[in-house]
Amino acid sequence: MAKALIFDLDGTLVDSAPDLNAVANRLLAERGLEPIDLATLTGFIGHGIPQTVKWIFQHLDVAMSDEQLAEAADRFIEIYSANPAELSIVYPGAFAALGELSEKGHKLAICTNKAETVAIKVVKQLGLDKYMDALVGGGRTAQKKPHPAPLFACADDMKVATDQIIYIGDSETDAATAVAANIPFVLYTEGYRKQPPEALKHDALFDDFAELPGIIGKLESR
Repeated sequence: MAKALIFDLDGTLVDSAPDLNAVANRLLAERGLEPIDLATLTGFIGHGIPQTVKWIFQHLDVAMSDEQLAEAADRFIEIYSANPAELSIVYPGAFAALGELSEKGHKLAICTNKAETVAIKVVKQLGLDKYMDALVGGGRTAQKKPHPAPLFACADDMKVATDQIIYIGDSETDAATAVAANIPFVLYTEGYRKQPPEALKHDALFDDFAELPGIIGKLESR
């Protein structure tokens, strides 16, 4: 049986940083604060919107209570939900790779720390939904990645055993998630990673989605 493949979303299948940066700067403008640049915002992606918002205000040295941060995160989600993929793009070659993998019998899913309601909108707006058998986002489980619970929830949704999963992601969080779940990890090197690839535990890596079907084939034959 072909392995089930679970993908991270932001920085792995989708370059969502421009949308997230635009939303962040609208949120800041509403509070009379200066904008942040794309590179800075990109460094805050991957741990869910509440954590992103917390890091934004910490970066600007703006003191915020937990209640104020929660309100700001809710407002961020409200702005973002209205049109979450206006500036985002699917990485080159991803559609073709997903199609090929699906034709080879792989079940495909997305596991992201992005709020699940927003993630569903992004996936549908960009046309990724037609390839996916499941999607688990932030809020589905009590824990977020790098805890393995979201990956296990994905496996449950796909009705596959965890030892039949390969995880594909781009970041330190993704690598740690795969380690915690004790499953193979394939690293996409063109996403939002901060450390060099060799610093992250991985079973294979790629910078071009055209390589991914072959990589999966090799991992399955081990």
